[in-house]
Amino acid sequence: MRMPNSFYVLGLGGCLVSLACSSKNAADNANSGPPGYNPNGGASGGQLAQNTVNGTAPITAATATSLTNGSSACAKSTSVPEGGTPPVLEFVIDASGSMSSDPADPADPNGPSKWDVFSSVMPGVFQSLPANFAVGVSYFNKPSGGTCWTPNQAVPIGPMSAAQVTLINRSIQNTNPQNYTPTYAAWKYGLDTLTGWQAPTAYATSPRFIVLITDGVPTVNRNGCTVVNPITQTEYDAQIGLIQTEGQAAGVKTFVVGVVGSENPQGATYDPLYMLSRIAVAGGTAQPAGCVPVSGTPANTTVNPRGTYCHFDLSQAADFGTALAASLGSIAQSVISCNYTIPAPAAGQTIDASTTTLVYNDGAGNYSLVLQNTSTTCDKGWHFSDPPTNSKIEICSTTCSMLQKNAAAQLQLVFGCAVGQIIN
Repeated sequence: MRMPNSFYVLGLGGCLVSLACSSKNAADNANSGPPGYNPNGGASGGQLAQNTVNGTAPITAATATSLTNGSSACAKSTSVPEGGTPPVLEFVIDASGSMSSDPADPADPNGPSKWDVFSSVMPGVFQSLPANFAVGVSYFNKPSGGTCWTPNQAVPIGPMSAAQVTLINRSIQNTNPQNYTPTYAAWKYGLDTLTGWQAPTAYATSPRFIVLITDGVPTVNRNGCTVVNPITQTEYDAQIGLIQTEGQAAGVKTFVVGVVGSENPQGATYDPLYMLSRIAVAGGTAQPAGCVPVSGTPANTTVNPRGTYCHFDLSQAADFGTALAASLGSIAQSVISCNYTIPAPAAGQTIDASTTTLVYNDGAGNYSLVLQNTSTTCDKGWHFSDPPTNSKIEICSTTCSMLQKNAAAQLQLVFGCAVGQIIN
């Protein structure tokens, strides 16, 4: 989308990102505006970023405007950046019988079912996803008898236009949960759907994810046909091993959301929450990063004592609907890219790392600099991720997390202005 003064907006997940990129030639190095902004008394580079809470420091709206509309004495020209690509997600949703037969609140057996709450919450979740996310939805259960599980791609993958949101929400309303749980076979279908999607150019290099939402222990072996209620530890181990090897080979990560009821062993001798966490670890999405699951002890319809879990565990949520929306919101935020490619400057021009400035607009009229980080640890601010070429930037983890949480965020990258030149 073209903006005034040759700026461009790229929808990158929850952030609308506008990067004003200008390079300068050697003669411009002498053009240093009067010093006027230094939040850390002379510190620079990584030290300056590290001395802040989240790698940013406030500036006035007037300063931000001067920098980003090219009227600043140090900013010379603009170019179109190539932002991080939007994500592609396949939601693989458990539609087995327990989703409709069991209450969302075990303390209220006559209350709404899990599927009642799920179908009331999910339309808002999908509506809230950024329009440039590409999303598909499939459901899984296996009818009783000798019939094998049949794939059900309810909504093919596509950008989250209003029409796509309508299709997804209609599919939820038309789904009738029943029968058994072929978890691995459904996951494999989701994987094949992602890898087989003929992506438009805008998604050619997009990261791809499965969001597996389930309420219980798998009850169908990996072939999608044989009912074993519940599956054995050996079979479950094999399924998790396949999720790890096949997912890694395809470059697809798997998030796991265990909803109310996922703590019920259903007669298994293993902790079902621990097994879901192992899927998350195998899928490369342990929560938090580096989490190592520890098994609890299965006891009747629950786990007591509980272990350490690394997936989105909603089994003890006081309000299932609220917890579900919050978990899926966290997943949406986490898949937004904080990596960008800078187009090559015009002939005769170079990018000066010392005079590169990133401006953050929170969408509510407040502006900050995202400070450059030249330390060895990229946890605050931003840095060039490919020195000395300086053609790619990465927003560091703490700052990235802050930006991902703000759907109204805008970023503008300006070449030619050092922090010390910025007059506040």
